[in-house]
Amino acid sequence: MASVEIIDEPCCICMNKLTDLMLLNCGHQFCPKCITKVLDTLKTNEEYYCCPKCRKRSQSGPELQKFRRFSDSAKAYESRRQGTSQPGISCTQCLHSSVLAVKSCLLCEAHLCEDHLRIHSTSPEHVLLKPTIDLKSRKCSVHKRILEYYCNEDEACICVSCRDGGHEGHQVEKLEEVFMKLVREKVKTERKLRNLYEQSMTEEDNKGELIDKVDTFFTDIRHQLEDLEKRVRGEVSRQADRFSAFHLIQEQENKKDELLLKIGQIEKLCIIADQTDCTLNESTEDAPDLQEETCERDKFLIAMILHAGVSDMVKMKNDLFPLLQPTGITLDINTAADDVQISDDLKTAKSTNVNQSRPRRRGRFQTCRVLSTNTFSLGRHYWVVETSTSGNWAVGMCYPTIKKERGWVGEDEKFWGLKKLYGSYHIQHNRHSKHLSDMVPCNIFGVCLDYEAGHLSFYALCDPVCLLHTFTTTFTEPLHAVLQVGEEGSHSQIKVL
Repeated sequence: MASVEIIDEPCCICMNKLTDLMLLNCGHQFCPKCITKVLDTLKTNEEYYCCPKCRKRSQSGPELQKFRRFSDSAKAYESRRQGTSQPGISCTQCLHSSVLAVKSCLLCEAHLCEDHLRIHSTSPEHVLLKPTIDLKSRKCSVHKRILEYYCNEDEACICVSCRDGGHEGHQVEKLEEVFMKLVREKVKTERKLRNLYEQSMTEEDNKGELIDKVDTFFTDIRHQLEDLEKRVRGEVSRQADRFSAFHLIQEQENKKDELLLKIGQIEKLCIIADQTDCTLNESTEDAPDLQEETCERDKFLIAMILHAGVSDMVKMKNDLFPLLQPTGITLDINTAADDVQISDDLKTAKSTNVNQSRPRRRGRFQTCRVLSTNTFSLGRHYWVVETSTSGNWAVGMCYPTIKKERGWVGEDEKFWGLKKLYGSYHIQHNRHSKHLSDMVPCNIFGVCLDYEAGHLSFYALCDPVCLLHTFTTTFTEPLHAVLQVGEEGSHSQIKVL
């Protein structure tokens, strides 16, 4: 096996630059202290160790190989990668003087000045390159030939003899091509990473703003609730003081005392005590129930105070967190299959065994499905459906060019949606299905579309309301709502609310 060129990179454990190196059998390199400590903790038994980077297991412990590194190894690699010579590399053939080398020979592992280069062999096996210190890492340890290729299967740098020998049938590429490919991949990864960092910072800012907004909302709500509670309590207390039974009793007692006084005065003039008692009793029975009327009036006033206060809170909520109003979806009977019954208000689709015998036309589905008359090519929209608890069904959005043949609507790259199949819920697009294993039974769902942003979200509008899935794509055609109510005899139904 050919040797692998050692690249200056940080230790993947401590992330410090490698000044001294320990190499595992799998080819990954670490600081001596880091790898010794980690391997002790990763030991699973007395026979096996694992590489902390690739998890490759080695029997009887890894044979750690220690490589001496030159103090200027970083400069050596960088200059070699850029194709520039390193200053200060002396000719190894000039024994009595220090003369700068102009070339290095990989086969001889020697540095040559101008004079010794003239008499050096020009045969092909003597590969000359600009002066570099790290010569051994550029040669195959088995064939002593320059490493020119990369074996993708074995993830190793190899020479031409390795390629024609132990790597026959493997996917082998020139090192220059692999290098350029890795550089492009690195640039692409760095760009993605930078975008993710920027997105993360933006999301953090948005999160902070949203949290502040929510805090402000609930703080204001608490203050308004406290004020509303004070107003309601004050009104209840005021009315209780005004119309309390104690005051009414006191008022009637005073009135009774006045009447008794007058009766006593008149009684002296004529004896009519018995008639007076009867008349008094009759008058009491016919007196209207003032307390009952008062109570009804009090409840109405309190209800009005509460209604006004709650309305103010709802308005504040709508100002801070406006709710997208549902879009009025109607079903296009010209696209409905013959086994789908459409209600008169064009809001409900129901599977039926009675053939509807609709006129044949190009845009009509062959089975189970119907499109909306609405089309969506811009803006944000929201609609709600109520499904039957039994039977199979699917709801979602699609392009008008979706296939009209038999089969499930989800088996098409032009559909994004939610389906219920034999009691299980699934997110579906282009034959790719995601099972919602933790989905609780629900029969009311919301669909939210942001066309320009390329977002299509599905919500379960049960308690609690939860987001089921969000598709992210670039829409290239207008979208229609689409409903599927299962096969004949399934008794499934979907109603647009």
